[in-house]
Amino acid sequence: MDFERHLKLITQKQLAENEKERLENEVRFHRMHAPCDPLSPFHDLKCGHRVKTQYPEDCGSNCKRPVKDITPIICPDCVTNQVRLDMELEGLTLTKDGDASMEDGDMARADKIKKFAETQIDFLVKHQYRLSMVVPKLDPKLQFFYDFPEAQENGGFVKEAAKREEEPAKRFKRPGIFERKPRGAAKPIIGNRGRPAFPNAQNPHHRGMPTNVPRIKRVAPPRGPLGHIPTHVKDPDLDELFRKVHAKEPPPPRPRTRSRSPNKKEEHGKAKYRRREDPPGQDVDDLAAHLDDTRVGILEDEATKAVREVLEAFCLGEKGNKVEKDEKTAK
Repeated sequence: MDFERHLKLITQKQLAENEKERLENEVRFHRMHAPCDPLSPFHDLKCGHRVKTQYPEDCGSNCKRPVKDITPIICPDCVTNQVRLDMELEGLTLTKDGDASMEDGDMARADKIKKFAETQIDFLVKHQYRLSMVVPKLDPKLQFFYDFPEAQENGGFVKEAAKREEEPAKRFKRPGIFERKPRGAAKPIIGNRGRPAFPNAQNPHHRGMPTNVPRIKRVAPPRGPLGHIPTHVKDPDLDELFRKVHAKEPPPPRPRTRSRSPNKKEEHGKAKYRRREDPPGQDVDDLAAHLDDTRVGILEDEATKAVREVLEAFCLGEKGNKVEKDEKTAK
């Protein structure tokens, strides 16, 4: 009894520790994806946008919960709006990506827009603004899954949720229920058990027949194992003879005309297509195309594209400078 009691106490203690660890992990996960938390890279700014820094950092002076003496964070959406204003002042109309033709000086136009973005971001970086990227405002769990490329395809689950809210839910009903019937339609004759007495009860020739007529079940005479001699007794010898006579012989093996590795011209069927040898680098190309169709492939105007490219260039420049500094310190 003492051993069982001791084992029960150990089990309860282990369960309590597991539950405590689970709750701590949930709280930590929530803090890592909640805005304006020391463990989270997400920040809600005063302008109303949510941004994500490269690493978890403290809030800046332009966050909703401002912290003094901390450098502010760049808002790419606000920079994009400023670039659009500069474009309007220069007389450049805003078009979707890819709509402008190359004959109308598309390259010079793109260079001008990129120059506007570089000017704005250079000014902010010189004033110690931190780089960031725009993210949608989501629940912490959805904020975690938004980093996956599949969540961003065609707008991702954010677009699907908005679509579900806009479209009213359709009411479904079983077929044949609550349907309007024409006038004068014949009603089925209901028997004692709540079902039609005859399958063709709608037929007027059967309407006058009584409903309590017992059904007659016709049973065919039993047949023997050979199938053509009616007999009431099973004979095991006849059954064995029937199996031997009607047994199917296996087909003869066909001669092999070619090797197990056919040429590319002879490959047919899904199974052989799956077993084919892919060229080297095919998986990497597919992954690059998949990533290109997600966040980068979303339709964006020229100002948004220019700001995104300049911010990416600044991020790469900062990473390169950091690597050079680490190499110098290591030497």
